[in-house]
Amino acid sequence: MKSLKLLLLFLVVVVMSGCVVRSLQPLFTEKDLVFKTELVGTWTQPDAKAEEYWQFEKGDETSYKLIYKGEDGTAEFDVHLVKLKNNFFLDFLPTGLKEGNDFYRFHFIESHSFARIWIEKDSFRMSVLNYDWFSKMIDNGKIKIAHEKVDDTIIVTAATKDLQKILIKYADDKEAFPEASAWNRKKE
Repeated sequence: MKSLKLLLLFLVVVVMSGCVVRSLQPLFTEKDLVFKTELVGTWTQPDAKAEEYWQFEKGDETSYKLIYKGEDGTAEFDVHLVKLKNNFFLDFLPTGLKEGNDFYRFHFIESHSFARIWIEKDSFRMSVLNYDWFSKMIDNGKIKIAHEKVDDTIIVTAATKDLQKILIKYADDKEAFPEASAWNRKKE
């Protein structure tokens, strides 16, 4: 249940632009994209309520549409599965705000967020890039990447290739990508 709460918090934070590492640029170039049919389907966590799930649908040739349903409502994302070296990552991009008028929506800037993923047949594990770790590494000068801080929120402004170098370097670091949450294919 702890991992479900953490992951739900992650999604709320992504949608509400809080403390996840956000980037103006995607994590991928076209050559980095892969599509695994194993990810398509509806996924839940152990002990999750029946109405809480993630549903991955096939988008275009190299993308997924993610529908997240939780206690706080529904959110949609364009998701890409990215392979960097031997590691897989998800790149999440909200599909946009639906409320408010055009002038209101114009003031929001889309941003990408990332998670490391391990895909198995009927399950996957996922770990979100640790914001606190990332922030400390930047503050201590151990990670040098173009970014801005807006109200104590880091927004990476670096090019995709620079972001990729960081994630490749720290992909196996347990502080960068802490305990992974487990997801199981929903039995229909």
